[in-house]
Amino acid sequence: MDYVFISYSHSDSPYVRRLAASFEERRIPVWIDERIDYGTEWPNEIERQLDGCSALVLIMTPSARSSTWVQNELARATRKKKQVFPLLLDGDEPWLSVEALQYVDVRNGTLPSNSFFERFTAVPARSRGEKTLIYEADFSLESVHWTEGTSPIYKTFRRGDCYHIRTPVGKHERYHYTGFQLSDFCATVDAQIIPTNDTRAQCGIVFRFATSDSDDYYRFSISRNGEYALHVTQADEWTTIVDYTKNENVRTTGEFNTLAVKVQRSSIHLESNGVLLRTIDDYRLPAGQVGLFVASMTDGLCAEARFRQFRLHSLEE
Repeated sequence: MDYVFISYSHSDSPYVRRLAASFEERRIPVWIDERIDYGTEWPNEIERQLDGCSALVLIMTPSARSSTWVQNELARATRKKKQVFPLLLDGDEPWLSVEALQYVDVRNGTLPSNSFFERFTAVPARSRGEKTLIYEADFSLESVHWTEGTSPIYKTFRRGDCYHIRTPVGKHERYHYTGFQLSDFCATVDAQIIPTNDTRAQCGIVFRFATSDSDDYYRFSISRNGEYALHVTQADEWTTIVDYTKNENVRTTGEFNTLAVKVQRSSIHLESNGVLLRTIDDYRLPAGQVGLFVASMTDGLCAEARFRQFRLHSLEE
């Protein structure tokens, strides 16, 4: 299948994050709304993700019942003939709007049994094939994921078909990511480091990004001097998996580099400009979001990069 859309009230976020992780453990991709700053573009993004999903999981609680967002999501999913899977997390009984559907009682806060997740194997995907395109960024248009903004530690803006991320302070990274929770995927993007006073500036792809008590993620980076590397941060501990390695397939002439990360279970493939750089076996982080980042590596200096043609394919079985 493509991916599952989880409709819920933000007051139920802790449970939803656990649920999303359980889907990913079974290699079923999910999309959840974790955005706090709702802008004018957000309803359009919700609409796109609802229309693109294969099924909707409804988290029923009193706060969700009173949420206009949740009610509208359920109504649209029903109208679009999406399969709906209700979970009763809190409340006396299931909602009238889904009375005819089989629901799962999770009012003790436990996750559904394996039989619940097995039901999703019968949900048809919108398209077939080894890779299923589930996200493509159009940086020429306003998006909730790729907002324009300025603060003392970063600046983001769109110019033409590119999205720029700038960090004006030294030794700082800035990342932006989509709402997809994925385990197995392929991400590609054209990335170009803009010359600044930080000759060690980096940019690239962050993936399996999970937020709990700390931000845990892998980071595939390239630098201005033609190096690439892979790091992982977990529980605020930074670990080098692939140390900075110079490679002729990482361009240093100010051109775009087409970067790709292909991840299937513990296998991580890193590519630049169509050439495989390295294959690594690592499974410290099993699932999470995918995004883009820029990092300044020198005190007092800034870094900037621009990105275009960011695509995300699901490789879930």
